[in-house]
Amino acid sequence: MRSRIIGVNVLIVLIVGFLSFALVRASLEKMTTRSDEVRRAARHQAEAIASSLEVSAFRVERILETKVDHSEFRQALDAAGGAAEVATRKATELKNRAKGWGVTFGNVALVGADGKIIGRDSSNRDRGNDILGKLPALRETLKDGAARSGVWADESTQVLASFAAIRDDDGKIVGAIVGGVPMTDFLGRAASGGRVVLSAREAAGWRAVGQVGVGSGEEGLVTGKSDLLAKAAQEASVQFAEEGSSIVAAAPLPDLGDGKSIVVSAIAASSLLPAAQDAANSILGVMGLGILLVVAGGLWLGMFLDTPIEVIEHGLLEIANGNTDMRFDIDHPDLGGVANNLNTLLNKLMNVEEDNTDDQGRPLRG
Repeated sequence: MRSRIIGVNVLIVLIVGFLSFALVRASLEKMTTRSDEVRRAARHQAEAIASSLEVSAFRVERILETKVDHSEFRQALDAAGGAAEVATRKATELKNRAKGWGVTFGNVALVGADGKIIGRDSSNRDRGNDILGKLPALRETLKDGAARSGVWADESTQVLASFAAIRDDDGKIVGAIVGGVPMTDFLGRAASGGRVVLSAREAAGWRAVGQVGVGSGEEGLVTGKSDLLAKAAQEASVQFAEEGSSIVAAAPLPDLGDGKSIVVSAIAASSLLPAAQDAANSILGVMGLGILLVVAGGLWLGMFLDTPIEVIEHGLLEIANGNTDMRFDIDHPDLGGVANNLNTLLNKLMNVEEDNTDDQGRPLRG
């Protein structure tokens, strides 16, 4: 008996549970995987980050052009043998002073007209090194004097570098000031909690030169798609690619570097609500709990009914075998009345007068 009760109820729970799961999952999938909205959101994020980076770089360029006393750096360039020490001191002073302008430089360097570092803040490192290979756009600044920005990335440095030309009294370009803001500062402000990778084209291909919110190895979703990055830079438009549960939106940065070598990519979930599908899984958990409750309830109900039924079945068998004195003494909220009615029926069949008194011999009131 109890197995039938449990089986029927388990079947009902399974049917209702699986139907609910299928319907809810189908509805959530339809609501959250609208590719046009996903791409629109990814495009907006990538373009917003690119614009923020370019605006930030332009602001630093203007600071280097207008707020910096170029005459101090001209003195360093004219200092002959002591140029390196003067350049280092002036670069350190500029780095400290820039904090009052709202700019936190990771490094500041003075570069000669030949593109070699004369001195940089707080260190003798890189003196005499040619950085035109790392900052190709600096070559153009040393030619035409226009301020520019680019990515300076190597084993020890990852900054978004801005540079402004230094001219002598005759207007001739004699060098440049280079100020680098750490990439994480720029990207952190622009990304606003998103997953962002900044990539730069190098001789060996594209590589990540800055990232925010990206897990270990996740930058490979971007740098592994060199064709996507190259197309975004070449066509100056946002390009898309899907990789598993993620979508990559690559936006060019035409005002940085040579305009075709730096791309920012936003990594977004391919669903509007990435965890929405998991909501349907909770139905399976509730269904499992329902089955456990059905089994527990069936076992309890079986024990509640089986004992009095077995007593009645055993008693009827004894009566059938000739024990006419057999009567049922069952105290049960549901089957107790059945037992009393059976006793009354047996008394009538056996012509036995029923005892209508209580334990003390007093007549019972009807």
